[in-house]
Amino acid sequence: MWSMRSVLISKVAAALILSATQAAALTCVPMGPGDVYQIIAREEAAEYVVLEGRLSFDPTSLPQSGKSAPKKPQRISAHFTGLMLGERFFDQDVTGELLIESHCEAGQCGALQDGERYLLFARQEADALVLPLDPCVSFAFSAADGAAGDVILQCHKGLECPSELPVPPVSFD
Repeated sequence: MWSMRSVLISKVAAALILSATQAAALTCVPMGPGDVYQIIAREEAAEYVVLEGRLSFDPTSLPQSGKSAPKKPQRISAHFTGLMLGERFFDQDVTGELLIESHCEAGQCGALQDGERYLLFARQEADALVLPLDPCVSFAFSAADGAAGDVILQCHKGLECPSELPVPPVSFD
């Protein structure tokens, strides 16, 4: 069971990143966990929590890229074991079901690895946590080495929040 005591980071619409993906003709903008943290901290549409831990699911249940990729979002049940970001740290034990909501665009679907450790931005719905999974895998980052969690803690504490977004060229005309 998910704890309702958890501190929600902020609000965001998954459509924000999906629309950016569509506009770029499925060219993924290289975003890091700090970029996603900053986006959700600014938005007002849906409640998100930040999780770090192991995600287990049946990998054959995720839609595959290709001509037969579904046009509508597909929800896949997964099991998450790890920690949720609280007021200062990843300090809230979490074990339970999480829904992976796969959004395929133009025949391209995102992919995750069963049993891997991830840093996840999950949307809190009435009775479930939902991980949006777009073709660019914008809401999930490898947590194998702990670096993604370290970035989130920096951002959460109000320190420098590193960005991986490309910097546009500066014109000196």
